[in-house]
Amino acid sequence: MQYFSGKFATINYIEGDRLVEVIWKETSPNSADYRLTLTKALVCAKIYGAENWISDLEVMETVSVSDSQWVLDHLLSNIVSVGVKRVAFLLNSKVYPDYHRPEFDAAVKKYKIHFATFFNKESAISWLRTIKL
Repeated sequence: MQYFSGKFATINYIEGDRLVEVIWKETSPNSADYRLTLTKALVCAKIYGAENWISDLEVMETVSVSDSQWVLDHLLSNIVSVGVKRVAFLLNSKVYPDYHRPEFDAAVKKYKIHFATFFNKESAISWLRTIKL
C-alpha cells in the first residue's frame, strides 16, 4: 500500500512483511525533504506496527554529513521506539561498491537493530523474512 508519494521519495507499507519501504527518487534531496520523508516513514512504521524497514538508496548519490548525523542521533532511536527491529539498505553497487560506515555500525549495535546492505530487493526481502530475533 502506498503511504506517501512526493518529489523525492515514495513510502510504501507492505502488510504481509510488516515492512516500511522508502524508495528515493532523487540523487541528492535537500535536508528538509530528506528529514521530512524519513519522519513520514517513521510515522507509517508507528501506525502500522512495522518491524522491518528498507531504504532503497539505488538512485541516491549523496547525503549531507548533518543529515547522516541526524539519522544516527534521531531517527534510529525513534525507529526502535516504534518497534522496527530490522533495517536493510538497498544500494547501487556503482555508487556504494563497499558500503561501510563505522559510526552507523556502532549505532545499529547500540540500538540492537539487525542491519544489512543489499544490491537487489529480492535479497533484502529474503533476509528480512529469515532473520530471527
